[in-house]
Amino acid sequence: MASIDEIRINVQSKDINQLEYLSFAQAGRKETSDIDLEGIDPQQVYFVKYLKRFVFAAVIRDSKIASFTLVSKGNNKAHFVFY
Repeated sequence: MASIDEIRINVQSKDINQLEYLSFAQAGRKETSDIDLEGIDPQQVYFVKYLKRFVFAAVIRDSKIASFTLVSKGNNKAHFVFY
């Protein structure tokens, strides 16, 4: 499970001009097949990539990050955690 500090450190060490922001649909089936949306609108899910590698995923609601934490649910699936 990622913490905000881990994500901050990871992103700060990157060249921000090389960060990519992708919607769930743009990310492609290969990258999203192991995520169980559990009723989350896919239009609210975004990914940050750096040099073609995923850094983290986030759920955006009301112009704010609602979740950036994906945890294993079993059956080789991950889901977002909301606090």
